[in-house]
Parts: sequence; structure tokens; C-alpha cells
Amino acid sequence: HQLDTVQKLDRFRKTEGTYRYYIPATGDYRWYHLEANLIANAEMGELAYFHYTDVDDLKKAEAAMQVNYRRYVLSVKGAHLAVWEYDIKTKRLTMPSGIDGAYTLNRYGFPSNVIENVPEAMLPLGVSELDRVNFLALYDELKTGKEYVTGDFWFRISENDEPHCERITYYVTKDSSGRPE
Repeated sequence: HQLDTVQKLDRFRKTEGTYRYYIPATGDYRWYHLEANLIANAEMGELAYFHYTDVDDLKKAEAAMQVNYRRYVLSVKGAHLAVWEYDIKTKRLTMPSGIDGAYTLNRYGFPSNVIENVPEAMLPLGVSELDRVNFLALYDELKTGKEYVTGDFWFRISENDEPHCERITYYVTKDSSGRPE
């Protein structure tokens, strides 16, 4: 790693990177971010300036977040849940990347993990006639700022598909002024 930094510094006059260093005094490894600059000096030739920042705590926090996210994804898959985000302002439904399995938007005939103009765009997907009014009302409730909305709705994706009931639940996040985000 250090040789690579010196080679880049010699070639580009400036480089940076994050490296894991062994600390002999403690017998541990720590993460450091290194920024290096090569500056010409008339009296001394070229001077190399190195700035190290200890980023060990940050790297450990990132690693812990990755472990927690992998656990979350496995839990969602194991529970056969679909996790979607709905943007109240844009009326866009998005399935976050990394969440897949049996419940993808492709299952409903959408080519990507984004549906625009929700809830209206979902009505042709087989929301039963009896549930349409309540289905639209659920999304109207979201706009009011209610923190939690849920409903059970019957869907029939295609004529060959058996009708099935899905529970849709939203937890609303709010901006600093208390308005739904």
C-alpha cells in the first residue's frame, strides 16, 4: 500500500487513500486515511507532505452497519416480506437495491424497481373492485401525516393467478417541521 502511494505521488504530485496499518506497540491494526502532496522547493528540491487521519472508528462503524444490513436483508427474505419506499410528494414507489426475492416489482409487471404515479398505477394490477376505494384511501391517509397506515387488499395479478390478500403497511417519516417526507 505505501509503495503504491509513493508511486502515485511521484507520478501525479498528489494522492490519497485509506489504508490499514499494523501498530507494533499494541499489536493491532488501525485504519488511516492518507493525503500526500509533492511540492517543489527551490532550496530543498521536492518536499513530500503527508497527512494521516485516524479513521479506525469510522471503518468499524461502516463494517458494523454492513453486518446489520445483511442481517436485515436476510430477515426480510426469510419472512417473505416486500420492503418498498413510497415518496408522498412524487407518488413514486421504489424497492431499495439489495432487497429481492419473491416480492419484486417485476412480479407485478413492472420492468424496474420503481413505479411512478402510485396508487393509480397499481389499480390495473388487479386490485379488486371491492378494495379500490379503500386502497386509494390508504394513500390519502399518508398525505395527512398519519404516522402509521395499514390495510389488507385483494390482488389478482393476471387471469391465471389466484386472488391473494396482501397487507400494505407504511410508517411515515417527517421532516424537521413535522410534514410527511
